[in-house]
Amino acid sequence: MRPQLVLDIGGVLATNLSPLFWQLLAAETTLTEEALYSEYKQQISSRLWTGEISEPDFWHWVSAYAPLLSQERAKRMIDRSLQPLPALGKIGAWSEIADIHLLSNHLSEWVANIIQPIQPYLKSVTISSQAALKKPDAAIFHKAA
Repeated sequence: MRPQLVLDIGGVLATNLSPLFWQLLAAETTLTEEALYSEYKQQISSRLWTGEISEPDFWHWVSAYAPLLSQERAKRMIDRSLQPLPALGKIGAWSEIADIHLLSNHLSEWVANIIQPIQPYLKSVTISSQAALKKPDAAIFHKAA
């Protein structure tokens, strides 16, 4: 049996949204980065990652804090915050010696551009917003398995 390699996206294949996204977003509000992130964690984080609320719901939440920020510009902030890391370029080579699986707390819309070029090398992709589960819930690991 081939080795199984399960990778996360955030911090492994691409940079995490934090802290850059929250710094950029806070610059559009009257809140500090810490206060804005705290509001996000308390109000919508868990529901966003499990798909209970959608990407449009997230942008609606953002607009309450940054009413002058266009959704297009905010999406560019997401793209700017999710930059490829060196491991992304190694997926093809790693797939020659192991089955590669992705398991990530994320919105599929936000990581589609990261996943698309490596899709042929992946045995499975489990994104929390599609699975309606998030790490560290054991059920998402069972789903990925």
